[in-house]
Amino acid sequence: MSVRYQRLLWLWGGLLAILLSLLYLPLAFGGRALAVALTAAAVVVGLVYAGRKRVEPPANDGWLAELPPAPYRLPVVLLCGDAANWPGKGAVFLTARGCWLSVPTAGLQQTVRYLQRERPALIAQLAVMFCVQPQQHDDDTVLAARLHELRWQLAQVRRDTRRVVPLLLNNSLAGVSVSPLWQTARGAEAMQVWQEDDVPCSCASWMAQQDEAGRLATQVRMHAFARFTQHAVLSTLTADADETPPAVPAMVLYHFTPHGAPVLAENLWQRWLSDHTALNTLPGWQPEVSSAPAKLADFILPLLPQGGGVTPKSRVLRRAFGLFSVAFLIALCCSAWNNRQLLQRIGFDVQRY
Repeated sequence: MSVRYQRLLWLWGGLLAILLSLLYLPLAFGGRALAVALTAAAVVVGLVYAGRKRVEPPANDGWLAELPPAPYRLPVVLLCGDAANWPGKGAVFLTARGCWLSVPTAGLQQTVRYLQRERPALIAQLAVMFCVQPQQHDDDTVLAARLHELRWQLAQVRRDTRRVVPLLLNNSLAGVSVSPLWQTARGAEAMQVWQEDDVPCSCASWMAQQDEAGRLATQVRMHAFARFTQHAVLSTLTADADETPPAVPAMVLYHFTPHGAPVLAENLWQRWLSDHTALNTLPGWQPEVSSAPAKLADFILPLLPQGGGVTPKSRVLRRAFGLFSVAFLIALCCSAWNNRQLLQRIGFDVQRY
């Protein structure tokens, strides 16, 4: 919420409190004066605090102006990790199904705090996607360190927002021997295949559609990739630790593509395959080098939380009405108390005379 709206709420609450003190609370003259003075002091402190409460903006915060205007109901995904060939010109990439925001993993908490201050309505529709391209890593210790950093950042984000911000794990492999393919796994559910029409189907149904032998070979590779992900990525994210809670992904995505950036020699995927197949050369897993924009998993956005489309002005009006409702109830209680006291005095006077 902006400083202007915060100060308006402080002034509105102070005005209601002063009216209650002067007109409804059963206080003597000195008590009313003290209540008014304390209320005025509290409002002044609130106004000063609202002006001083600053959130350090993240580096290159120009993306804030690129966000869609309020109200915005579609999901907002914070993309971090191995996100090469980003399709957007800036940090924000808009599609018909939602908004993608590219942020460094180390800046997740800072970015969310900045959003929480400048665009609080978007917090309810946030999700975090972490991309892993094992062919771009040749040191499992470095990858594990990045995963631990993700766990810490995500824990801070969930603490600050008081929401279980969903984590999406996007794993990608590139090689000339594979065709473009997306598969997803949600919790204990079976893996699903997402085809070009963005309609999911089961793996068995997908293999039975056409070229059953070729698709069976692709599915064998996909299962091997899933086992590698469980061993190298998910085990680190979900392991028990004293410092951070486990970061269990709400959805795991597996992506095959024939195009991509040049892979590292002796990368983690190649070493894992060599250990499990005894193959020393894997020419099929060398991608066609391309600088084309990466394809984002836009098809999963309808499955993510969406916002209510509430504008900042509407939110302020709701809170102002809430303060008025509380003041109205207090005024009713005070009025009932004053009427009761008046009736008791009248009854006492009638009995006396």
